[in-house]
Amino acid sequence: MNIKLEFAKRDYSMSYSSVALKSQQRENLENEVAEWIAQGNEIKPFEKEEKAKIKIKHGTDGTYKKMGCRCKTCVAWARSAGILITEPQKGKVKVEDKQTRFAKHQQTVLQVFVEEHGESWDYLAARSGYTITAYHLRRIYEGQSEATLLDWNVLKTTLHILGVAA
Repeated sequence: MNIKLEFAKRDYSMSYSSVALKSQQRENLENEVAEWIAQGNEIKPFEKEEKAKIKIKHGTDGTYKKMGCRCKTCVAWARSAGILITEPQKGKVKVEDKQTRFAKHQQTVLQVFVEEHGESWDYLAARSGYTITAYHLRRIYEGQSEATLLDWNVLKTTLHILGVAA
């Protein structure tokens, strides 16, 4: 713990010294700017020049890699060049659409458990040796998560001992 405190003190002192150094640099810069203006010079604000937009033929010269363009031409070129295997998905995927059969099976088994024992996730987690936490069990029940095969086998054995049939 003493070593940890020593590191914290050293980090604090280093950060404080860099702040002091930066404030000195800032003061020096302010003095130089004041002298520059006193000599009759002006400081013009920085203005970014507007340049014409870059015109690139879509689907050629690796524009998909460089710009990440998702137009049909670039996607077709990226698929033909082998950069993309499938077309990009449109919009967000619903939770029900990406849920696998295994996850749906887990959810139905946990629904049977809830019908018989209620939502006692802490009890089920404790009985299964905390291979799956209560929070994870609740997420599986709601269809938001999925247990691994090894964890599910332990949980299935526990459910069998409790008399939950599915």
